[in-house]
Amino acid sequence: MTTGNSLTPVLQTVGIVAATLAAGTNLSTTIVVLPSLLHAESTTLARQFSILYHSGITPMASLSVIATTSFSILAYRAAQTAGPTSAGSVASTKRNLYLVAATASIGILPYTKLLMGGVINTLVARANEGKGGADVKGLVESWGRLNLGRGTMLLVGAVAGAWASLS
Repeated sequence: MTTGNSLTPVLQTVGIVAATLAAGTNLSTTIVVLPSLLHAESTTLARQFSILYHSGITPMASLSVIATTSFSILAYRAAQTAGPTSAGSVASTKRNLYLVAATASIGILPYTKLLMGGVINTLVARANEGKGGADVKGLVESWGRLNLGRGTMLLVGAVAGAWASLS
């Protein structure tokens, strides 16, 4: 077994585990954590959200980048083995699945900035000012719905990466 071939299972494992951990964390935050936070009064809820959000930035972004890097390398390696034979067709399918996995894994970063940024900025500003407001609960619920989309993207990445790895 060459060094390049022995790297493949490592990259597959790292990519799938990182994407799965990120998906599970994202989805469980919305499904398990948010409902318990929503019972707090608005000022406390804004502070709790800010703490939750800031404590998740580094691990979630790191897992996303790790998964994306692993899946991107695997896509590149699969493309190198593609050719005009039926084995090339399998390699091309693997490459495409790894590209889907990489795109879905890194896609949470622009998704967060573009779709969730306004809600996040408003809630963090309220927390920093020590202010709540009648709309805080609705903002947190809105963030939770958007976060389900983000978690689903990561889950798609994990499934595509696993599918490519097992095909």
